[in-house]
Amino acid sequence: MKQITTLCLFMGLIISLEACHDGKKAKNYNQKTTMDDQGVKFVMEAHEAGLAEVEASSIAQKQSSNPQIQSFAKMMIADHTAIGKELDSIAESSRIHVRDSLNTEHKVAIDNIAKLSGKAFDEAYCQLMTTDHIKAIDLFHHANENTSNTLHVFADKVTPMLKMHLDEANKICASLK
Repeated sequence: MKQITTLCLFMGLIISLEACHDGKKAKNYNQKTTMDDQGVKFVMEAHEAGLAEVEASSIAQKQSSNPQIQSFAKMMIADHTAIGKELDSIAESSRIHVRDSLNTEHKVAIDNIAKLSGKAFDEAYCQLMTTDHIKAIDLFHHANENTSNTLHVFADKVTPMLKMHLDEANKICASLK
């Protein structure tokens, strides 16, 4: 009798465990990122910065009548969209979920410049691009401290472009004064 009770309990346990095991759920919901916390933070911040550059530059293309600003904004959209696609690919392969919306800081900054027009808009946009690129260069510089070789290669590839963007923004800002 004792053996039958033990066998029944054992079979019940096996059936319960098998019923709870759903490989599809585990595969989709329990996957963890393949990157360390510092790498995840870099990917998320770089993605956010790129979204902000594209958003601000889209507004600049609509609101500015300055050909330098128009040209710079067009370049920013093209370059940061390409960088964003590459970063999205890295995020996806590393199982990092990135947001497609701006954080409060970027929303406020972009909303503030969007309210301006004429020379005031051009100066504010140019200043925003300068400030954001200084932060982005610093962010990308620190990516080399990460353990991910993928991020090292990505940061080394993108940093010169960010420096060129900063130089262009500085030139435009100087010409507006």
